[in-house]
Amino acid sequence: MRQVLISIFLVFLSACGGESGNNNSINVVPFTDAQIKETISWVTLTDSADVRDGRPAKIRRYSEDPALGLVRIRIYLPDATSSSESDYRQKFLNSVAIYNQKLNGYLFLEVFNTPLSIDSNNQGYWRVSYNTSYVPAGGNYQNYCANVSNAPNSGANAYGWELGDWTFTYNNTLNKNIFWINLNNGQNCNLTQDIVTHEIGHALGLVSGHFNGFGNGPAISDNMWAVLFTFYKNPNNMPLDQITIYRN
Repeated sequence: MRQVLISIFLVFLSACGGESGNNNSINVVPFTDAQIKETISWVTLTDSADVRDGRPAKIRRYSEDPALGLVRIRIYLPDATSSSESDYRQKFLNSVAIYNQKLNGYLFLEVFNTPLSIDSNNQGYWRVSYNTSYVPAGGNYQNYCANVSNAPNSGANAYGWELGDWTFTYNNTLNKNIFWINLNNGQNCNLTQDIVTHEIGHALGLVSGHFNGFGNGPAISDNMWAVLFTFYKNPNNMPLDQITIYRN
């Protein structure tokens, strides 16, 4: 069977300061079902390889832990060495709790305070780093307050997957990578709770841009949750024309 290796290089969060008000759905027009499906299609890279290979677009995301029956992602969250890092660390823990509550039964983010390695079940692994968010030359520090990448102080990431019989698919490659969540850039940046929650959304698969209610306008909103709920509550590899739309 022919296997073609494709790598896509992305810059996460070209401007990830975001807005941080508690009323994070103000000025955000709720997505229709069609807009949720369309957003999943382009922002998650769900359809890029499928369509290019003449296959129907499908959900492509982290795969489930076979022992748990849900997506399990292990996260190394280092201990804080300053009061600022304590704040970033607590915000990250708060956001993890939000995701685990909202996607209970579908997703489990598990935090450790010691470094890990990729496990035998190929489940996801993230590392959190403080004061290492990427800021391009001339960039506004508040607009680059946090990002997801393949290393500290990096703005790029590489995704690869093989086309052919899908025995080795995009989601499996995702599971085998280590992604870094860089919190704050050590300069003039206000890392809000919503920005941290936004970053986790990127790490979960909202990789190819921002949309209305996710970086365009507020950092997070009901639109972001509707996209993520639909993305994770539908079975992996489900054709997009058969998915169920979820808003809670």
